[in-house]
Amino acid sequence: FGSVFGGKIPKEGMCFDYFYNIHSGEYVHWQTEVPKHSPIKIGNKPGESPFNTVFVETVETTRMMYMLNKLARNGRHVMFAGNAGTGKTEIIKKYLGGLNKDIGG
Repeated sequence: FGSVFGGKIPKEGMCFDYFYNIHSGEYVHWQTEVPKHSPIKIGNKPGESPFNTVFVETVETTRMMYMLNKLARNGRHVMFAGNAGTGKTEIIKKYLGGLNKDIGG
């Protein structure tokens, strides 16, 4: 494993906290891939966003979005499993909304 994928996974955290970056040849923490959060005003007034439209990226949503993208682009079916309210549907809606409709994704 080490000869194919470089060195060992860092001791901090768990193996699921990291991904192998083929460009750098190192294991990188998923936190480095989470987009910077930009606070927005929440409410129903002009210039505000309704609470149910707010999507805050986390390590978990970033990891799930990555897996969804890799699997879907390689013709694989995807089904997220988990408790209610963990963001499964919102992750899929965000992914589908980000596809380029002119070139089929």
